[in-house]
Amino acid sequence: MRDHGAEVVLDTARFWTSRAEHDAAADRYELHNQIGPDEYHENVSNSVFVNRMVVWHLEAALRVFDWLHTRYPDKAADLEARLALTPAERALWRDIAAKMVIPFDAEQGIHIQFDGFFDLEYVDVPAYTPRVTSLQSIYGVERTNQTQVIKQADVVMLMALLGDALAPHDVRLRNWAAYAPRCDHGSSLSTATHAWVAARLGLLDAAYAYFERAAGTDLEDNKGQHRARNSRRGVRRAVAGGRARLCGAAPGCGREPGGGPGAASAVVVCALPVLPPGPAVRVDRTAGRGCADLRDVGAP
Repeated sequence: MRDHGAEVVLDTARFWTSRAEHDAAADRYELHNQIGPDEYHENVSNSVFVNRMVVWHLEAALRVFDWLHTRYPDKAADLEARLALTPAERALWRDIAAKMVIPFDAEQGIHIQFDGFFDLEYVDVPAYTPRVTSLQSIYGVERTNQTQVIKQADVVMLMALLGDALAPHDVRLRNWAAYAPRCDHGSSLSTATHAWVAARLGLLDAAYAYFERAAGTDLEDNKGQHRARNSRRGVRRAVAGGRARLCGAAPGCGREPGGGPGAASAVVVCALPVLPPGPAVRVDRTAGRGCADLRDVGAP
């Protein structure tokens, strides 16, 4: 962080400052012509994911700047000079963070994915199951862009990253109820994220169901035959990371900061065959036992 990370954090904060547009009449900042995690919708305004994460980024940049000045004043002075970073610019970061638009529907008590999202055509996504292809492949790119079909975790991803720093538990439950049924899971990363968030919300049956779908991404190639080459070429690391969070394999994962229900209680046994090269091995992690049982299971 001292030698390289701080510069990246501070300079990217400057980038977001250049992208924020000030609405003088409302005295607030907005972000236009952007795209959030939901890549089915391009050039949107005020993606709640992007806007809120920009706030997080600017606040983090201010903390990094203070940390660098406190711990490494010479390094901070050198970086400040090279970036021509002024007190006025840092004050602008604080102003943008404080006044950024965070789309929220007070009547429904939910965050709005982006401006105008709920004005788009509603599609009953669960009605299109079972299937192994994306709704974008069925509807086409242009038509999908005019619907409320979400490619992958978006508001749900925001809840995954920020937890109760985003909103109280009841608001996040309403967010889940609004957005999980609208998600197409067109990305292989989406179901693992939904599983993780469902577990943190205490929705353990949903967490387990999403976990099974996430495991099937690699074990069953459930993204469709046109993607079979992906599974043959190896396990998706990001999906595996999401599954690890749900299983409680990573320290501190699967629990709310306040000690809410954990994901591990939802998962009885997580079994993953590890395919060639090398001997096939089966890994079982049983909830509550806190150990891994590895044994040779022969050829696949």
